[in-house]
Amino acid sequence: MARGKLWTETERKNLRDHFSNLASSRLADAFPGRTPRAINDQAQSLGVKKSRERLAEMGRANAFVRWRRGQEETPEAG
Repeated sequence: MARGKLWTETERKNLRDHFSNLASSRLADAFPGRTPRAINDQAQSLGVKKSRERLAEMGRANAFVRWRRGQEETPEAG
């Protein structure tokens, strides 16, 4: 059962066209009233997945965030 507003066919088409190559947070800006979570849920129900290139980009970004977080937690030698 839908918890929010129903997805229109135009929204579904746009999601199919763009989900594979864009961040869900960026897509949320293009879909007023939709959260990144709602976008991911709808994409999953449509069987749409991120492209290999987008997944690699996400992995690099996440690795950098984890590395930076580790640098902040590491005490400096003194």
